[in-house]
Amino acid sequence: MSKISKRDASMEKKLVLEEVLRASSNEDADEIERNAM
Repeated sequence: MSKISKRDASMEKKLVLEEVLRASSNEDADEIERNAM
């Protein structure tokens, strides 16, 4: 029972990290496009 919740928590953390990375890379791309104009 506790093993499952621990695994779920780490999976959720990983997903959140991936979303944050994706969001920050999107922001970087927007900035690069703005600078290129």
